Amino acid sequence: MDRKLIIKDKCKICNNDHMTEEHKCYICGLAGIESHNTHKCPDKCKICVILYNLHTTADHECPICGLVGVKSHDMKECQDKCKICRGWHTTTEHKCLICGLVGVKSHNRGECPDGCKICKMREVSYDPHSVAEHKCLICGLVGVKSHNEKECPDKCKICGGWHAGTKHKCHMCGLVGVKSHKTDKCPDRCKICGEWHATTNHKCYACGLVGIKSHNDEECPNKCKICGGQHTTTNHKCCLCGLVGIKSHNHYDCLNL
Repeated sequence: MDRKLIIKDKCKICNNDHMTEEHKCYICGLAGIESHNTHKCPDKCKICVILYNLHTTADHECPICGLVGVKSHDMKECQDKCKICRGWHTTTEHKCLICGLVGVKSHNRGECPDGCKICKMREVSYDPHSVAEHKCLICGLVGVKSHNEKECPDKCKICGGWHAGTKHKCHMCGLVGVKSHKTDKCPDRCKICGEWHATTNHKCYACGLVGIKSHNDEECPNKCKICGGQHTTTNHKCCLCGLVGIKSHNHYDCLNL
């Protein structure tokens, strides 16, 4: 017989899919109807502030200094916590991600003398490297003779983006290179509605006319004369009674209102 058919009620202690008699506390191991919710166990660790810790105070271990037991402490209060970067390791284990210096004589990567002087902002924000390792993301120049992307002579002069002018592409017409142009100044930009598509691709949402002989939706002669919506009068439908076509009406004037 399926076990799900045997279980009539969920556990009254933890509300999980097992009988109350089968419940077991993951911390102290007490089982049965006299057990309790794991998170309310009296033996639950009183040192660490983590809500879902599943160990006793005697089993607590500080991940920084390794001290175990009731005399241990929360890792946030550990005296051996790194005094250089306040990270969850000891000061003797601290390592500068730029120069590789390890130990108490090391330093924070933001204060490293070998830190990149070219792109100081990028070095501090999660991209630690030395001046020798610096690489311009636009032209690819590497080393001490490199430069900041903002000062790169190959920076796109068309749109100011972080790419070379030779790689610039108009998202309208697809023209690539130094003879290209900004997308919002593209000569192929729709002259009917001003949107980012060619005039030949313009389509009236009311009548469906496509191309240079088309028109703006608001100026469409076939635009619905009943509600002014972007559809023809013959396609108008009252959302109350469902009447369709030129004999239909605005839902505000519907007799079924």
